[in-house]
Amino acid sequence: MRIGKGVLGVVAVWAVLMLAPGLSFADNKVLNGDEIKALITGKTVHVTRKNDGAQWKIFFDVNGKAISSQSGEGTWDINGSNEHCNSGVNLNCAKISDNGDGTYSRLKPNGDIAVIWTKIVNGKDM
Repeated sequence: MRIGKGVLGVVAVWAVLMLAPGLSFADNKVLNGDEIKALITGKTVHVTRKNDGAQWKIFFDVNGKAISSQSGEGTWDINGSNEHCNSGVNLNCAKISDNGDGTYSRLKPNGDIAVIWTKIVNGKDM
């Protein structure tokens, strides 16, 4: 029995559509509160804003103080919804997504990326 090219094309499209949703979940994982704390506590995060490429650094100390090269001192914590909260910024609380390439995204409520954490280094590196 021979299968025509049209049938193979339909099967290929069906396979891609069935697999695509699973692939997106594998690429980006939203972190829980404990994972966020382990990632940034006592570390300096290098930040790039998505819409205009502006860059700065923020140090997140172990006592909940945040020191930004852009906006000075503030506070940070994790809320009950596993969101990273940072006082003194436009997007006060946000989910953090692991991009799978060593970078992390701070997500707007609609899921769009607000800023990308491009590098995370131990200690205060301002």
